[in-house]
Amino acid sequence: MLNFEIWQYTAVFDENTKELIVNGKVYKPSVRTYSQMKNLYLNKDKNLSENFGLYYMYRWVYGCNEDEKLFEKYNLRYDITIIIPKIIWKEYNKTFWHYHPKNEIWRYYEEIYEVLYGKAIYLQQNNWATIFTEAQEGDVVLMKEGFGHITINPSTDQILVMANIVSNKFKSVYDDFKSRKWGRYYLTIDWWVKNTNYKDNIPLLQTNETKLNFSNLYQTFLQSPEKFYFLD
Repeated sequence: MLNFEIWQYTAVFDENTKELIVNGKVYKPSVRTYSQMKNLYLNKDKNLSENFGLYYMYRWVYGCNEDEKLFEKYNLRYDITIIIPKIIWKEYNKTFWHYHPKNEIWRYYEEIYEVLYGKAIYLQQNNWATIFTEAQEGDVVLMKEGFGHITINPSTDQILVMANIVSNKFKSVYDDFKSRKWGRYYLTIDWWVKNTNYKDNIPLLQTNETKLNFSNLYQTFLQSPEKFYFLD
């Protein structure tokens, strides 16, 4: 069992059943398996089962009904993602590359992440830039407008638990990254490796240390939901 906090609520991840329990309510995950990800690594791991779960997604997670209603009022949702520590050939475990569509006023939807347990590296790219942000427990990071992005668990032995707040009006777009087998860079145990499927000029990978000044993402929303208007 892994315990962590979502503001005043205790959350428990059952590593056997993969269930998430928040304030007594049980959430079952959507699972991203190796079979769904295997073509998006530098090299395949022939010893890994096709059904092996790489990470677990829990949508619309709330501590109580009143909290849920407030999120819905602002057309937002609060999710939890749990990424296990795993090396695939030489790569750290990661989520599926994706980006967000445009909203009704033609702005790309943005998203906010918070590390609840462990450490994360957030990799983002658009046509002109590729940036990464190293984050630890308590850090809150913005996925920028118009940037595709992934999350990496840069650990061999520690689970990564992260939360996100995002609009509930859209579905993420994945297909554009499949033909090039990922973004411009892979993170391996030997550090960053360029993706040779990109034949054009690849922007240099840059560090982005900018983080949002939110002491707790869930609490900040409940106390000041107007700060999140730009996500809708």
